[in-house]
Amino acid sequence: MRVLFAALALCVLSFAAGIAGDLSIAAPTPPSVILHLPPPIPANAVRAHPLPPLTTATAQAEPAVGGTWKSAPGVGSFPLRAPAK
Repeated sequence: MRVLFAALALCVLSFAAGIAGDLSIAAPTPPSVILHLPPPIPANAVRAHPLPPLTTATAQAEPAVGGTWKSAPGVGSFPLRAPAK
């Protein structure tokens, strides 16, 4: 039992010594950073051109697998196979 108490005392002493050592070191001064949001854009910077206007044409939607979903009585839904081409 004495060995257990001695080991526990050494662990606590070691932990306390480590904390005391960490606290005795002076904290380094953090670097000074000035951040400008948004950053200044140079006058000769390359700019993107405007996007073209959107078209209003619609396309006919087609099934991705070439078949449709059907339901069989008592079985549930299943996909039909795509027609052979």
